Amino acid sequence: MDANRTQGHAPASRATAAARNAAEWFRQAERLVRLVRAHGACCDDAIPLTERLVESFADLVEYHAPIVLRCSPLELWLSDELILHHADGVPGEPIERGIPFLLFRDGIRGLTIDTLASRQDARTLLAALVRVAATPATHEDLTTLLWRADLDGLRVELAPFEETVPGSRTTAPDAADEGAERRSPGGLALVGGTRRTPDAPGEGAPVDVNAAWNELETGAPAASQAWQEAWAVASSRQWTERAETLVHDVLAHDCGPLAREALTTALCSWLAGAAQRCDWLEAALAHVSLRRADPERRWSGPLLAATLGSLDAELVAERLDEADRETQGRFFAFAVRVGRPALDLIVRVLARAARQRVRAAATTALSYVCADDPAALGSYLRDTRWQVARNVVFALGQLGGEETGEPLAFALRHADVRVRRAAVTALGQVPVHRRTPLLLAQLDTTDPATLTAVLAMLAREPDRRASAALMERIAGADFESRPEEVRLALISTLGELADAHALPVLNGLLVAGGWFARRTPERDAAARALGHIGTPPALDLLHAGLRARADAVRAACQDALDARRQRTA
Repeated sequence: MDANRTQGHAPASRATAAARNAAEWFRQAERLVRLVRAHGACCDDAIPLTERLVESFADLVEYHAPIVLRCSPLELWLSDELILHHADGVPGEPIERGIPFLLFRDGIRGLTIDTLASRQDARTLLAALVRVAATPATHEDLTTLLWRADLDGLRVELAPFEETVPGSRTTAPDAADEGAERRSPGGLALVGGTRRTPDAPGEGAPVDVNAAWNELETGAPAASQAWQEAWAVASSRQWTERAETLVHDVLAHDCGPLAREALTTALCSWLAGAAQRCDWLEAALAHVSLRRADPERRWSGPLLAATLGSLDAELVAERLDEADRETQGRFFAFAVRVGRPALDLIVRVLARAARQRVRAAATTALSYVCADDPAALGSYLRDTRWQVARNVVFALGQLGGEETGEPLAFALRHADVRVRRAAVTALGQVPVHRRTPLLLAQLDTTDPATLTAVLAMLAREPDRRASAALMERIAGADFESRPEEVRLALISTLGELADAHALPVLNGLLVAGGWFARRTPERDAAARALGHIGTPPALDLLHAGLRARADAVRAACQDALDARRQRTA
């Protein structure tokens, strides 16, 4: 631990034993939180680490209790000694994942570990930290989780709750006002140490507040015990097991729009909580209930999209990277069933996933989710992360059809060449009348791989527009300045298009140079193109070339005719 982070703090070498041991315990606790966040609570490394933390907690209590800690968003302090700082963790890790922030966020300003703290208290504290770290967008909070556990030796100090009543006094009365009547927010009149209700029967008869409190206090232990027993009974069965019955009963007694809207809101919250915990079986169960409550998606569509969009996608992606195939399959099956509301979550998982298998599955899921509306993927092509835009292009290629033409046209203008190459390939699933103009616009690209893909796509279905565009570029003044592989690819593709209008252009390349013609790759490519076309006029040009005075022309024509005879033999 770097103990010099805060001015005035003693160096770590002079820290007390209590501070050193507490600092090490909380560092290991943060390691457990990161481990469970990425791999789940049942991973092989989390269970033994939890047991070691429980035992070291017992030693901490035995040798150093009571331990009084103070919390800030970035730090934990033991008296004037800094024992945990956010920057001590993984470099670049967001502050909201650290234990100090988790405590401070949920209203905890102090944590006291006294001599009665037990191993069960340590397990409860660790389980609560893990739970809130893995569910940042749901109803779970440390204060509630620790309060429900009824800890023996752990006490939390909460942030003060101050309520200011409009129009009321916010300072103590002056000495001259001592004994003056003041009113509480509920309308009760307070006079000194007594309470009276102004409009109640027997007005004017003061009530002794202390006596009333003492009377209530005598029954507090029995009431607390009864409440704890009732809570234990209510908690013995998971509420998710009763959710379907609840939905059925609500719909059976009140099918009005207000009831359905309220039920839909509650079910969306349930679904989001399960999804943030990466419990995809429970999330699927919640979705079934949600479809039953709102079959037409009147309320659930936009609400579910907003709810799933607020989830911590990085956490989901981390968990999916480390999950087995079955768990990954559950997530993508859930996402496809949810449909469009899950679109943003799928793309964010795609952007953050480190495993190729997860990214490939996310890409396939996109094609299922947007099967009826491919244009919905268009906005994600603006993502500056090339791998995201490229995978969205892959999804568009899987969908195909007229509707994908416009988003793929946008992808062809992406700044990254890898996205443009993928878009050219995806255009193969677009009708030829729609894709040909888009491909022709890429003929002037400087990337050879992209041009090769464009030419291969143009050659699939001959088109007069493609032939005209190729002849224009071959006859252009800058043709000779283009790379050799580009020049040869243009000539070869022109031959594959087998357009009669291309014969003069190819013959011009074949006989160029007259008596002083030399053997060049372009001349050979033009002869092969004429042989590939194979029409009588094209073959006539090759036979005429056999009688040319230049050796290079005769050799190119002879090679082209020999290659043609071998193909047709």
